[in-house]
Amino acid sequence: MKAAVIVKLVFGIWTAMSSAPGQKPPGDAPSIANAIATVILENAHRSPVLGSHNEDAAAMAYWADKESNVRVHPGHWVDPRTGKEVDPVAQGPWQTHRLGADATVLDYARDWYAQFRDGKRWCPESPLAPLSGSCHLARKVADRRVTKARELLVKALATASIEPIEAAP
Repeated sequence: MKAAVIVKLVFGIWTAMSSAPGQKPPGDAPSIANAIATVILENAHRSPVLGSHNEDAAAMAYWADKESNVRVHPGHWVDPRTGKEVDPVAQGPWQTHRLGADATVLDYARDWYAQFRDGKRWCPESPLAPLSGSCHLARKVADRRVTKARELLVKALATASIEPIEAAP
């Protein structure tokens, strides 16, 4: 499996998310897509967290869109009622808490994927719930996002003629 195929898949997911056909993926899409491809390939010898490596890539792409609008340094969301930053500790495309603002896109991707893998151990019924808040309190949000990521994956695979990413022998 080549990184270019995974990048094409990730762009296909972001394109499928767009309400305007032909619209360019937002933000720092090339660097984030390349980081996703690198992390998926680095972990191709292991079993995927979700049902397939394609699903893992789709989840990473979807979370990057929802958490940062596909930006490496999105800034922090400010609550319009209070004027205060919400979650000022969160950093990077996936808005994680373990790395600082000086981390690279690949550092953020590796960190998010490591937490994703940990989520499978901590919360096997909903591996992305811990990354969305907590195993129990954020399960509905995480499961809804996973369902949407899978729907987008189907669309991206259909339009891009991409084969599934298989684990290395």
